[in-house]
Amino acid sequence: MANCIRCGRQLPGFSFGKKICQWCVRHEAYQRGELADDAPQPVMAAPWVRRESSVGLTQVILGINVAVFLGMVIASGNPAAFGNPMQEFSTPESLRWGANAGLLTFSGEWWRPSVGASGAIFGLAGALIAAFKLGEFSVPRAALAGTLRSLGAFVVYNLIFGFAMPGIDNTAHIGGLVTGLIVGALIAVVAPYHDRPLRRVAVFLVMTIVLAGVAVGSARHYGFPLRIGRTHLGQADSVPESDSTQAITHLQKIVQQRPDFVPAQLALAQAYFSQADYGQAETELKHVLQLQPEHADARILLGMVYLNQNRPQDAKDTFTRLLTQDANNADGHFGLGLALAAEQNHQAAIEEYKTALRLDPQISGVNYNLGVSYAKLDQYDDAIAAFLKEREQSGDTYDIETALASAYQAKGLTGQAEEARNKAKQLKDR
Repeated sequence: MANCIRCGRQLPGFSFGKKICQWCVRHEAYQRGELADDAPQPVMAAPWVRRESSVGLTQVILGINVAVFLGMVIASGNPAAFGNPMQEFSTPESLRWGANAGLLTFSGEWWRPSVGASGAIFGLAGALIAAFKLGEFSVPRAALAGTLRSLGAFVVYNLIFGFAMPGIDNTAHIGGLVTGLIVGALIAVVAPYHDRPLRRVAVFLVMTIVLAGVAVGSARHYGFPLRIGRTHLGQADSVPESDSTQAITHLQKIVQQRPDFVPAQLALAQAYFSQADYGQAETELKHVLQLQPEHADARILLGMVYLNQNRPQDAKDTFTRLLTQDANNADGHFGLGLALAAEQNHQAAIEEYKTALRLDPQISGVNYNLGVSYAKLDQYDDAIAAFLKEREQSGDTYDIETALASAYQAKGLTGQAEEARNKAKQLKDR
């Protein structure tokens, strides 16, 4: 059905060829003097008058947004934010209230929205573009051309801006635009009139099912790798799931589902290692190496497990086997040096540390351990040079300043030793 080109009222069914409604026909006839003053005029509701005064969807959405904002302000403990509509919340606060993060959303928390209204606005823009292109209106097409150009410029500019600026969820923009185009086109073609509510409901149901199917398929495809990443993300300040115990529980479930999934086994071993549960870490790492005997990262971490268990011979054997696979593995030489130093073979350890630095001059911690081995051999000038190199690379730390103080004192440089001790105390008290 079409609309009247005069007033916009909906024309009745089977109004083939008609452009003007019955009300406008009688009204214009009366203005031309073709009808008597007392001629009855059909009663038809004006197109701009709302037929009901109930709360609409817009008001409901607005109320939900206001309620969430107030809840976030209260939870943040910053009452001054009540008077600041531009209040920004930290990433952990936003995530606690359901903000989107790919690792969390794809790994089971499908209900997470993108922060902001831009995705929904792109959806409205897409729906309007499709409706203007495919729908029937009571105004000439030329009158819609300007609006279409404005919508097109809005979409193009904001997509370019989204790709150029970091921190903008352009996926939400594109998803909103595409979804809006599809929904708008379907409504314009299948259910353009308000007296066909079931058709519109069917359109939204079909789109919901399609989107749900895409979400489930994406979760199945990306789920396991992203769930592994989620446990690493959970160790950062940006995600509330910072408790490593929760990370272990999460990883254990994944390993139970996929016992042959090496990234899960390795991540679980790393989580155990971070909790100093070296026995469990050893068990998981051996599982990894059974599945992939050449897995370098697993062998390096296993060697570190042995060192923390005071098993230098096992550590030495592990790093030696790694270097048999890859003689240019800097971490392997570093680990072997640590194992040799644990056996008090500092001269051999120094050679391994030097090889590690030759292969990777930026590897962290090697210069410090090199300095420790030099100091054990009473080569204090070399020890001081190594400690200073580590400080230059890694910054001031308590361990470096303490080691420097001992080396300076052994050299009889009491002034430098006292300065290093004071700095170490300051670093410890922070």
